[in-house]
Amino acid sequence: MKSKTPWNEVVLSILGICFTLFAAYTLFAERALESRSEIVRGTVVDLTAKDLTGQAAGYAPVVEWSGPDGETRRITGTVASNPPAYNNGQQVIVRYDPNNPEMAKIGTSDGFSLQVLLFGAMGITFAILGLARVIPFLVQRRRNAV
Repeated sequence: MKSKTPWNEVVLSILGICFTLFAAYTLFAERALESRSEIVRGTVVDLTAKDLTGQAAGYAPVVEWSGPDGETRRITGTVASNPPAYNNGQQVIVRYDPNNPEMAKIGTSDGFSLQVLLFGAMGITFAILGLARVIPFLVQRRRNAV
């Protein structure tokens, strides 16, 4: 009797592997920036509204900071929240690449980012769940072919 290929589990496994690879890439990219970055203090000068898809607007900080060259730069945070996570005038840490000061991030990377944790955890979970069904199917199929 021919058993049916578990396509849902195959797709789940591939998705899990892709999520895990994305988390690993993001982790290494963050660590690379961290290893070559300089740290300065910046000041939140504004909060910019961002649409949170169907919810009330979220607010991302706009931070002004100066590097060793004395030039004042501005960056906008990538994460918006409601209520705002920052206040106008608040001092924050800014990490930037001295070779490319426009590559700056608000805050430190003392731990794993939320993105790495979420994609890594989901990726590993999806891969294990999918492979737990795909591998026995492949083993059984190989046994039946002999």
